[in-house]
Amino acid sequence: MERLDRIYQTGEPFVGREIEVFFAPQDQGEPARRVINFVCQALRDPDGAISGLFVHGVDVTEMVEAAEAVKESEARFRQLADAMPQAVWTSRPDGTIDFYNHKWREYAGYSDGSITEGMLVKLTHPDDLEVAAAAWIEAFRVGEPFEVEIRLKRASDGEYRWHLSRALPIRDAQGEIVRWIGTNIDVHDLKLLSEKLRLADRRKDEFMATLAHELRNPLAPIRTGLQILGMKPDEEVMASTVEMMSRQLGHMTNLIDDLMDLARVGSGKINLRKARVTLQSIIESALEGSRQPIQDRGQELTTRLADEPIHLEADPTRIAQVVSNLLTNAAKYTDPGGRIEISAYQQGGEAVIRVKDTGIGLEPEMLEKVFEMFRQVGSSIASSQGGLGIGLTIVKRLVELHGGRIEARSEGLGRGSEFIVHLPIAVDVGERKSEPEPSRDQSAESGLHVLVVDDNRDSADTLAKVVSMAGHQVRVAYDGEEALAAAESDPPNLMLLDIGLPGLNGYEVAERIRRNPALRATNLVAVTGWGQAEDRRRSREAGFDLHFVKPVDLDLLQTLLESGVDAVKRKIGESPAENSLSNGSEPGAAAVPRQQGS
Repeated sequence: MERLDRIYQTGEPFVGREIEVFFAPQDQGEPARRVINFVCQALRDPDGAISGLFVHGVDVTEMVEAAEAVKESEARFRQLADAMPQAVWTSRPDGTIDFYNHKWREYAGYSDGSITEGMLVKLTHPDDLEVAAAAWIEAFRVGEPFEVEIRLKRASDGEYRWHLSRALPIRDAQGEIVRWIGTNIDVHDLKLLSEKLRLADRRKDEFMATLAHELRNPLAPIRTGLQILGMKPDEEVMASTVEMMSRQLGHMTNLIDDLMDLARVGSGKINLRKARVTLQSIIESALEGSRQPIQDRGQELTTRLADEPIHLEADPTRIAQVVSNLLTNAAKYTDPGGRIEISAYQQGGEAVIRVKDTGIGLEPEMLEKVFEMFRQVGSSIASSQGGLGIGLTIVKRLVELHGGRIEARSEGLGRGSEFIVHLPIAVDVGERKSEPEPSRDQSAESGLHVLVVDDNRDSADTLAKVVSMAGHQVRVAYDGEEALAAAESDPPNLMLLDIGLPGLNGYEVAERIRRNPALRATNLVAVTGWGQAEDRRRSREAGFDLHFVKPVDLDLLQTLLESGVDAVKRKIGESPAENSLSNGSEPGAAAVPRQQGS
């Protein structure tokens, strides 16, 4: 009423926008709220005096409520966007960005909430700007979703990190774009992992091809040797052919041993048989097997060992394997006539072994990668030097299992390489107890009764021939049922039993043998291609006394035939009491194959 009175007094018009008016309902209910846009103007008579008022009102309640709803929705959206773990942004229909959520501002370093023109461009890696701009222009032109991977600089450390940037157009009822809503998701770690997996998969494929190639190399001369032997050559040719085949078989065995070692050290299932040893003795042992390839290439080998004994608490076989592998590797990548030097000394509480060569050297980025699985210095046919590319991986893990470390050094390509091994020395060096001489079963002098079981007839027959040539009686069975029948009809002193038999497998045969009192005196030895820790555990549980992996080590076989199971266990570092026989022997009893009736 005051406004109306003022219009009467002054004659000035009044325009009022979105004025709330409450109307009392006729049913005495709650007053109805309406929002009105008013226009009030004075009416004058011919003399110019105010004679009345013109009042016009437009009900804009629905329009105001709709605007309030949009505003409230916008506020909820921003609250939701600020709570999201992804970076969220929005832009107007013309592409101008008008909102960044808290995550985005935190990443970009704009914690005050300000939006700076061109902020996204400033944060994008220069190499990605063109790609991102082209993708955004195309999406904006056709009105389709936008998606691109770009690197954005993180304010906290200045690192460019990969992000998956996406945006969707939001349309009104008429299909017109009213807004774009976008997200940036940090995919940096996932992208790097994906790249590592891709490279690992490629190296795996290269390794499988290398493995096939390396296995074919010895197989070809072995096959040729068999053809030569089939021609019944003279004794000189036969002897040289057999020597060649033996050498190539040894090469194949070494390849397979490398694969088995890699599986063991990779799964942490390798067992170290540590003893008090001197570093000098280990290196001398390694040199015995490494000198020949070095001499064959006409290379010069220099050895420098400390005069005073350096004592280690280590597995001498495994450390010798480390040294031998490093020497062989040096010979492989050093040209004929080159020089190789090995030195060993004590430095503080560590034993240090250095193997240095004048070979092809290493690029700086290869100094760490050279220890990766399936990694070779050169991957082309021209640069390949043979092998599976896993030798240095095994070396590194064996050294680490001993509590040591290894590093590679090189001044660059063509300037040689050096590998340095650090091992902890033994703190307290006590007198080593002399090992008791293995007991021998005198009755074995007159020959044992041996049953060889293998479904591979060639394998069974050749093993039987070796046993027979050692002066023992041999029978052969080619499956599990035949083996049980043969053992029950004439109990043997020793069964050399394959595990992977058709029908009744070796585990089942062993279990039945152990349940038969008449076969209490029979020693069971698994002869199999399965050599993992789980396979050995299963064979022990089934009742086997020993587990030989094909091809059988003839020295161990000879020890078994001459001196018995306990002697073999001592030779390979197992405690006879730890794996006592499951054939009814008293604990600690002699585990030597016996003649029938003994």
